[in-house]
Amino acid sequence: MPDSLLLVLASIGAQAVIAAALFAVLFWYATAFEMPWLKIWAWSMAALLLSLLGTGVGFALAFDQQPVAAAPRLVAVFASQFGIFLHLALVAIGSTQFTGAARLVLTRKQAALLIAAILLLAAAVSFSFIASDRQMMQRLVARIGVHYSLSAAVLWIVVLRLRRVKSSTSSVLRGSFIAAAFLQSLILIIFLFQLYTGKSLGGRIFPFVDLLTLVAIAFGLVFWLLHLERGNVNIARSEVSRLSHFDPLTGIANQDYLMDLADATIRKGTANALLIIDLDHFRALGDALGRAQASGLIQAIAQRIGRCASSQSVFARLKHDTFAILQPNAETVDLDGLADQIHSVLAPPFHVKQRQLYLTASIGIALFPADAVDADGLLRAALLAVNQGKTLGRGQTRFYASSLNTAADMRLGLLAELRQALNQDEFVLHYQPIFKQDGSLTGFEALLRWQHPARGLLAPDQFIELLQAAAIYGAVDRLVLRRSLAMLKGWRECFEIPLTIAVNIGASSFQSADFVVSVQRMLNEFSVPASALTLEITESTMLDDIERALEVFTQLKKLGVQVALDDFGTGYSSLSHLRSLPISHVKIDRSFVQDLPTDAKSAAIVAAIIQLCHKLGLSVVAEGIETRAQQQCLVEESVDYLQGFLLGSPMPAEDIEVLLREISGYSNSKSIS
Repeated sequence: MPDSLLLVLASIGAQAVIAAALFAVLFWYATAFEMPWLKIWAWSMAALLLSLLGTGVGFALAFDQQPVAAAPRLVAVFASQFGIFLHLALVAIGSTQFTGAARLVLTRKQAALLIAAILLLAAAVSFSFIASDRQMMQRLVARIGVHYSLSAAVLWIVVLRLRRVKSSTSSVLRGSFIAAAFLQSLILIIFLFQLYTGKSLGGRIFPFVDLLTLVAIAFGLVFWLLHLERGNVNIARSEVSRLSHFDPLTGIANQDYLMDLADATIRKGTANALLIIDLDHFRALGDALGRAQASGLIQAIAQRIGRCASSQSVFARLKHDTFAILQPNAETVDLDGLADQIHSVLAPPFHVKQRQLYLTASIGIALFPADAVDADGLLRAALLAVNQGKTLGRGQTRFYASSLNTAADMRLGLLAELRQALNQDEFVLHYQPIFKQDGSLTGFEALLRWQHPARGLLAPDQFIELLQAAAIYGAVDRLVLRRSLAMLKGWRECFEIPLTIAVNIGASSFQSADFVVSVQRMLNEFSVPASALTLEITESTMLDDIERALEVFTQLKKLGVQVALDDFGTGYSSLSHLRSLPISHVKIDRSFVQDLPTDAKSAAIVAAIIQLCHKLGLSVVAEGIETRAQQQCLVEESVDYLQGFLLGSPMPAEDIEVLLREISGYSNSKSIS
């Protein structure tokens, strides 16, 4: 085999290696980064690879010393021509991807017509290759004229399209294709010179020029891919930065970004105010709406509150239902007015699922440097203020006070001790008598106390909210219920009085899946009639899950257990609860009783509640009775049961037994407690 042929085949082989490598890189990139249009360029390289294989076989057959049949030569030439024409067509289509305009996408019919046209062109050119040697002019026109004319034209089209590309890589990409187009044009010029002069400059130079052309194209494509990769990295980096600084749902700043900005302004010594806006009862509302609707509602809320934030302030979302506004130059801003503005924009109803939803928010405000020395302290102070607002009544605005910090430290200490109190049996029960209207004793309400080893006997308002945080609320509720039923059993058997017991139930117990089963199990264990047990549930407990409340109340009613709605009148939608829930008792909140009989409005409200409940077949218990005038007023309004310090204060079990002995005339000195 002549050395010249080896050089030609080596050049073709090098082109084949480059084409195969480009195909692999482009196809992988298109698949990995979900860029299907990039596969056009990949398949263009596969088509070029097919052309090179056909060309290599054709050259080998042409230099073979043995006669070769026409068929193998025709197949090789056809593969070469079909591959190169398909390659050029795909390059022309693929070049539209550079411009950033609408990408050219062929339909199945258009693709079929294109393939058919290429097949016909390749067939026409291929048959001219196997013509007799005397038809050399036809072979030259077919081999060089058609091939390189199309190649040069397509590459110059690509160059023209690249003129519209405005990016940092456009000059390099355009330069590589200009070089490729120039090289193909050079071959065409050589062909025209040979055709015109009849002189041959040697056709074996063409594969080497083709190799240089492919190297130029490869350089441009690889450089372009590297630019795309760098762009993807920058986009990913920007997205990571955005996600690390902004809330993905609302698009506003997140807590980390807010705290970074607060740190920066505090280091400058700027007077800052931090407002925490905590939505009231949103968790229960979100559970009822579902995730999608709740997310849409959060976005609407953020838009409303965002209108209150100035261009100098930072509006952020701290967690699901909590927002914040960092206000620099706080001494020049009316913070009360800002809080009132937030309350005002939240006041109109939100329309979700063709329903109108009314929302309120508790707002806590802390100041730098008056309330904190750093960003973390400022956030803590604002959270303490908002929690204080929720404790005193939701929908309010509270400024931080140093007393809140002292109280918070005390609460943290109690929280740590609460977890040990249950195991060390430090919880005790006191029982407050409940009387009928005629003055006869009907039963007791079990009230939890904490016999603290250092602080003495603590009332529930000092620790009851911490039980939920300590995750032992359910266990304490079960303890209270078990001890209450045990005491009730002893009293009923010993004194032969049909007493009842009322027990308060917290949200965690109420929402437990086995709550009703555990109540039934304890009733059976102590052989106490279900009708002798009253479970008191506050309206706020039910608000967490109204559907669950209806389900539990219905199951308790089937057992025969009495259910009382506690603190009636202080929650939301109380009248709808009376109508829809299977309750047996209503307890009028002490806030209405304490102003009787002097306050006419309180008297009218109490009278209306009693009359309404009686019409609905419900019994009414009035708690917090401290004066004879209050008792007389309630008796005149026909209240069913009375409870308060005037009639009997909460007492330990030993004192209750003394009371029962006096009532029943029971003289046995043995204690049952």
